[in-house]
Amino acid sequence: MIVVLAHAGDADARRLAASWPRGEAVLLTPLDLTRPGWIVAHPGAPGSFVAQGRRRATAAVRGAVVRLGTVDADELTPVVEADRAYAAAEVTALLAFWLRTLPRGPVNEPSPACLAGPAWSAVEWLTRAARAGLATGAIEVTVGASPVPPDGPAGRGSGGTRVRVTVVGERVLDSPAPEVLDGPLLALARTAGVGLMGADVAAAGGAWRLESVSLCPRLDRPAHREALADLLARRR
Repeated sequence: MIVVLAHAGDADARRLAASWPRGEAVLLTPLDLTRPGWIVAHPGAPGSFVAQGRRRATAAVRGAVVRLGTVDADELTPVVEADRAYAAAEVTALLAFWLRTLPRGPVNEPSPACLAGPAWSAVEWLTRAARAGLATGAIEVTVGASPVPPDGPAGRGSGGTRVRVTVVGERVLDSPAPEVLDGPLLALARTAGVGLMGADVAAAGGAWRLESVSLCPRLDRPAHREALADLLARRR
């Protein structure tokens, strides 16, 4: 079973979970954290979790895709409103621990402050990107699901064409200049410890520059979902 952890309103996550054959993937939202049935596995007790309102065996999980950085307090509607911020922090910490205890963990290793990967600042991403060999300027960092931009997967960057690229494992999809970008983008993903990463690159002055990084890239094309399914299958 593949677990897709996402906000309740993440339509991409729902489509992603539905893209696997019936019963092979399940959507887990913050609301499921408020339901009884969670047991963290420990010696003498098998673990269980709740997804889509049903209790499930943790041992059945063979991979996870995380599409949120932290739990949003507003999604914990069964909790008393005054306690929601505290509860959100607590269940975020629980999820960070739970993801690490899975028999086969998530594609992106969670950090204490971010469920989808490293909680780096924009400055840290710029530094790591430069070390990986990417030209950089100002950079935008997204750790959770975001709306589709008005111009779709490719738009205009500062000074030239902007293209959205997706890294899945050791593959770079939609790269406009594989010989220039693929090696540095893979190096950046490895440094970050993530198997899934999105990036916007822009052509300016005859060179490609990194303009944004996402730990929760859109997976709206069959090629993206197929690459992710292949990555998860090889991690069994």
